[in-house]
Amino acid sequence: MVPVDELLTPSFLIRHTGYNSLQAFLSAGGISMACLVSLGPQSAAPWDDFIRLVSVHPSWPAMLREAGVEWMLRRLGLQVGD
Repeated sequence: MVPVDELLTPSFLIRHTGYNSLQAFLSAGGISMACLVSLGPQSAAPWDDFIRLVSVHPSWPAMLREAGVEWMLRRLGLQVGD
């Protein structure tokens, strides 16, 4: 498992949401890190709504998938983003 803060780097967040830190992103969405990592399908609907509002991603899982791809590319030493 990859920690959320390794997936949602400041660079990723700025490019995909306009927020410059994970804390600012979570605060704007009204969610704590503890709640974020334990989201289940039933409780994710409000968070998915927030994701759609602040990004081009249709859902939280879609945003995580893209962040995961970028994380993997960084691990392989490939350029990501700007």
